[in-house]
Amino acid sequence: MSKSDNAHLKAIEDLLCYSRLHLMLNEENASYLRNRLLDLLDLSEPIRGYTPDEETVSKMKSPSPILKTLTDFAVTAKKISAAAAVRLEYRLLDTVAPLPSKVSEAFDDTAARKGIKAACDFLYDYYVKSNSIKYDEVISNLGWTAEGSLGKLNIMINMARRQRLPKTSARYPLCPLCTENAGFTGETGYPPRTAFRYIPLFLDDKVWYFHYSPFKYFSGHFNVVSSVHEPMTNSPDSPKTMFDFLEIFPHYFIAYNAPLKGIGASNTEHDHYLGGECDMPIFSAGARLRLSGAEFPDLRVTVTDWYNTALRLESRRRQSVERAYAVILNEFLDYSAPKLRLRASSGKLRHNATALTARFNKDNEYTLEVFLRNNYADEEHPNGVFDSVPEYRTIKDESIGVIESLGCFILPAELGESAQGIKDFMLGKSALKDLSDPAHPMTQYLPMIAQLINDNGTNIDEDEAERAIEQYINKTCERLLAATDIFGSDNGVKELLKLLKKCGFEPGANA
Repeated sequence: MSKSDNAHLKAIEDLLCYSRLHLMLNEENASYLRNRLLDLLDLSEPIRGYTPDEETVSKMKSPSPILKTLTDFAVTAKKISAAAAVRLEYRLLDTVAPLPSKVSEAFDDTAARKGIKAACDFLYDYYVKSNSIKYDEVISNLGWTAEGSLGKLNIMINMARRQRLPKTSARYPLCPLCTENAGFTGETGYPPRTAFRYIPLFLDDKVWYFHYSPFKYFSGHFNVVSSVHEPMTNSPDSPKTMFDFLEIFPHYFIAYNAPLKGIGASNTEHDHYLGGECDMPIFSAGARLRLSGAEFPDLRVTVTDWYNTALRLESRRRQSVERAYAVILNEFLDYSAPKLRLRASSGKLRHNATALTARFNKDNEYTLEVFLRNNYADEEHPNGVFDSVPEYRTIKDESIGVIESLGCFILPAELGESAQGIKDFMLGKSALKDLSDPAHPMTQYLPMIAQLINDNGTNIDEDEAERAIEQYINKTCERLLAATDIFGSDNGVKELLKLLKKCGFEPGANA
């Protein structure tokens, strides 16, 4: 066997070294795990006399280069098919990853010795180093901040090509949010989450599990998932769960999506929260209206100056925020306003829902943002009365959920990949008439390209074209979010005040 033929055997030793330096491998277990790796690759013996370069391995951000060497070998040697390479990659990695109990114990130990933020840093580092968050894909994402009319918007093109996840499965696990995914190597059409590790939490008398999201849509992006596979619901008790979480993790915000089709989470079948670090644009939004209520003397209520309808509740007493939300939810779920085409329900089908974010504000007060949402659709608006017009869907086809309501837009990889083609039309290298052919790969961007050419012409340079495309995307994201504003018109403000009056709140600020 030539020296180059030994690359896969060296990679086994490199992976064991990586696990010792980054994944808490105890050296006592090295021989045992080496044999398991040999078995997975259908090899009979390891390499002799090779010592990994620890300095190089210690600087690795992820194990992807090592794993690629091993999976390439397995495919080339016809030990597996090319289609099975991803699954083998996760099986190899899970072999050298620590058991769930060891990660949980290390998290608790770090929290006890160094504080909860250090424990979160430890767990996040584990997710990156175990490829549960793929560093190589995350750094390929394109992002910028847009200056909108009512505040900044964070915009990211997700070049990692997020896979559309199945909501539920007839088999096991029931969905990608179930904690049974730890150690599960996946199958065709189902994402492997083999090295996922979950931290158990006890919130509002229920067991939940904390983990970091593989998508990393923003800094510290995490999920808190129910221990039971049960659907999301608008519950008056949601703030209790959220504030219990914040009292453990005060450096984060936590959010809950509207549990209705088309306006909330992509997976409403498994109850869950999401969150991250407290740097979302809406948190800097000012007040459009200030209100107070006799029943809540220690509570400040604000209608935020934002793109869609968001109420902000703030108090030093969490019970005041929790009680106020329960009142607002109870009134809003059945609230209709025919002049606005706001319809609370169609028979037993509910259309009104709330999305929530909770955090500590700069004065360390309990703070809850309440987004009022509606998914009623009619013949004129088949995707929803409070939804985007069709031409905007080439920019973002998925629903506007709580992440977008916070001011954070995640756009598809196809948009980034098509940017050069869009520029070619703007620079006169491609002819607009070509888009009359339905088979043309850029046809879906016809409204965007036509508008860009109308506004900028074709006598521009590449930098000007790039700026124009970015500005178009910025404006579109703003319009997408504004389209969800159910109380946006002048009549809408009157209706909103009518709703809030029923809740016991009148214009005027509490001291």
